[in-house]
Amino acid sequence: MMTPKISANTLMSLKNALSKIYWYKNDLRSFLKYCIKNDAIVAVIDWDGNSKFEIVSELIDRMVQRPDLYSNDLMELLRNVYNFSDYSHFRRLDDGDKKIAFAKEAVEAFRKSCGDFLEQENNQKQAEENKKKFEAQRKNTLDYNKKIDEFKERFYTLVKSENSQKRGYQFEEFLGDLFAFFDLSPRSSFKIQGEQIDGSFTHDNTDYLIEAKWKQEPIDRSDIDIFEAKVSRKLKTTLGLFISISGFNSSAVSTAGSGRSIILMDGADLTQVLENRISLPELIFMKRRHAAETGEILYRVIV
Repeated sequence: MMTPKISANTLMSLKNALSKIYWYKNDLRSFLKYCIKNDAIVAVIDWDGNSKFEIVSELIDRMVQRPDLYSNDLMELLRNVYNFSDYSHFRRLDDGDKKIAFAKEAVEAFRKSCGDFLEQENNQKQAEENKKKFEAQRKNTLDYNKKIDEFKERFYTLVKSENSQKRGYQFEEFLGDLFAFFDLSPRSSFKIQGEQIDGSFTHDNTDYLIEAKWKQEPIDRSDIDIFEAKVSRKLKTTLGLFISISGFNSSAVSTAGSGRSIILMDGADLTQVLENRISLPELIFMKRRHAAETGEILYRVIV
């Protein structure tokens, strides 16, 4: 970022303020070393033979002449003097109140001189930060879109597969990668007390079990009941997500009975995610909320 040019009047006001905010050179030197990251420049100044004004004048002139080395340090020095407010060190001196008044007057004159400059510099810095943020968001969007396209290509490759058994394993792997991409903390298939669970994930502080099917015909009520029984044997807060690429028949989505703890997703739902119309977490959230409000476990999210 290019720093706005500092006017000669502002530089003179800075020199005057710096020479007055501390009475002793050692205190001034400590303040400068605190403000200036590249503080080797402080050591090359003749602190014994020069007055405080000569010291700060030489220091600032050197910094202005080498913006490639000291641009950021000079800006930090300006900000620290602009915000300077602690004059308590003068109170141990004779005529401390008078010295405080001189120092405050010099700092206030500097503030009036550089106020517009600092505002311009802050605005420019904010604009640069906004630009970087926009570029990062744009890159993230491009990377996101590219990854979604890769998932879509993988899915349609599965659609064309004629080996149903191999496709089943690949579909399980595909879902694991997809859920991981959306930071849903997926876990691959596992067995518990003879039950085969296709996987699990966590969303919105809720744990879900997954059942995934890729059959020629829509899933019927019996498959749903078996899966719901698995879910019911877990903690009460555990929910289930049944994914069927071929969809579900009318008996499977019946709302008969109460206390259902699963939601359904079909190939059309998954296509919406892969077509980048909705994110997977948002889709799950909307399905869960609709089920909680209506009892309908299959909700068609239209986006």
